[in-house]
Amino acid sequence: MSELDRSGAPAPQRRTTSRARLDAGQSGSTLDISFVRTVPGDWSSWDYLPVDVHLALDRAGHAGELAFASGALPPEREVRGGVDVEVGHAWTVDDDALTIIDAVRPVHSAGREGWRFTIHRRPFVGEVKERRGVVSAGAPTPPSGSAVHEQDEPEVLDVLPAPVRRQVLATVPEPDFEDERLIQSFDRGSGLRQEACLVRATAGVVIAIVASRAITRSPDSAEAAAALAAESWFVHAVTASLGRVEVGGLDATQSVLDDRSPRRGLPGSRGTQIG
Repeated sequence: MSELDRSGAPAPQRRTTSRARLDAGQSGSTLDISFVRTVPGDWSSWDYLPVDVHLALDRAGHAGELAFASGALPPEREVRGGVDVEVGHAWTVDDDALTIIDAVRPVHSAGREGWRFTIHRRPFVGEVKERRGVVSAGAPTPPSGSAVHEQDEPEVLDVLPAPVRRQVLATVPEPDFEDERLIQSFDRGSGLRQEACLVRATAGVVIAIVASRAITRSPDSAEAAAALAAESWFVHAVTASLGRVEVGGLDATQSVLDDRSPRRGLPGSRGTQIG
């Protein structure tokens, strides 16, 4: 068992990625991803954590909005100590650590019991490596539904450029912890935009990727979606070695939730969708 798993719970993973499949061929297309509209409290990202979870973590100094990268994984039901519970996860990569937060509460509490959090912080040790740059999307993107695409819908790592995939897989080929998301949003001021966020980690190393691209046109056409799918990505990658885990706890008590002191608003882009 790696030190990422010291809580006794299985390491949270959103998807398992096939290295052999990703190492070969051209990138997948975002045209073949089915985006769904995000809803506050659906755990689709740190911004969309439930209010009580977001507030408790914010008050404890865990501000995912200020981190280099952050994310969340929706709760799943487990049995711990004979009790039926739901377990969700949130995580951040900031300038000096990877932090993974387990959120646990009884399934049948009907809101009477708050979430209990176990915080696993793994500080960076040694040199932190960063790479930034514009990377071409690769080969021209075939039309959606083309026969050259695999039967399965592409994952986030699939649609990133091949040099980025190779860097990710060479750094952490077999992760103990991984998460990824692709968000598409539209703003009248900045146009149609996609942002990919990905983290993969073992007990000894972490790599986090934030990649974005945008076009300044209306999203209400197939031409706009195709143009965005062919656009280059601006990629920012952070790689770091990890030190020994530091474990702490936190309760989302009612006194914390009833605190009326000023706080940051819960962000959320207009027209945001996640793939």
